[in-house]
Amino acid sequence: MLFFIDLRVSTDRQGKSGLGLEEQRAAELDRIASKGQLAAEYVET
Repeated sequence: MLFFIDLRVSTDRQGKSGLGLEEQRAAELDRIASKGQLAAEYVET
């Protein structure tokens, strides 16, 4: 199964630090690891 993830932060500060995005990415990749593979991701800051 292919998965698409949408990563989003709500403030400029979060976007610049990358920390919020990295945590979201790690959680999503962990969630889909046994179910399929990542096809694409969309990042919005």
